[in-house]
Amino acid sequence: NPSRFFEVSANTLNVSGATPTGMFFSLQPGTNSRAERAYFNGNNITLQNDGGTGIQIRRSGQGASFGFDNNLVGFIDDGAQPERGFWFDQVNGFVRLRGLGNQMGINGWVLPGNDFIERLLDIPQNASTGQVEINGQPLP
Repeated sequence: NPSRFFEVSANTLNVSGATPTGMFFSLQPGTNSRAERAYFNGNNITLQNDGGTGIQIRRSGQGASFGFDNNLVGFIDDGAQPERGFWFDQVNGFVRLRGLGNQMGINGWVLPGNDFIERLLDIPQNASTGQVEINGQPLP
């Protein structure tokens, strides 16, 4: 079986509701005959309520590969919930990351918000290789 490739590009999303998530995906672990790859490019995501997540990878596994290029994520911070840019929730094994030119920022805030994105890239420790550039900073 060939590798499976998912591309999500050039979307504009305005998401509201409690702790909104712009996009979420679950990928299966790769095998010797198939690898899972996802590429996110040029998406503009605006999260209208506190505790938002730009892109959440709910499940990924050994051999998966993720690219993030030129995505914009804007947050409203008006409460105590953490804001997350790209969030890898469950990683079984080791995944590859790469990406350039991603920008994230707070579009508006009021107390009790802290005018701060708590997690630009949230991935379990020692679960990845490579880096994703967010706001000019290579992560993790």
